[in-house]
Amino acid sequence: MTRAQEVIKKYIYKNFHRDSVMLFPVDQDKIKLIDKEGACMTLTLNLYGDIMDADTRKIYAVSDLPHDLNRIGLQMPQSWREVDRV
Repeated sequence: MTRAQEVIKKYIYKNFHRDSVMLFPVDQDKIKLIDKEGACMTLTLNLYGDIMDADTRKIYAVSDLPHDLNRIGLQMPQSWREVDRV
């Protein structure tokens, strides 16, 4: 599992019960989730560490990293704020 996938997994385990979803690494930068009802989605990260849907590019959670590429460096996100749903 890559660093990006580890970060996504950390987000998932902070927001879902571990036994409620199955996780499958996809490519180098995605994790596919399947819940107990069979619904699935694939999550990935953008350059700022935000969690987003790999298919629709919709952002679900904004990371604690600065959203300035000159300031991020090699930092990895530690927490996320859910995006307000309208």
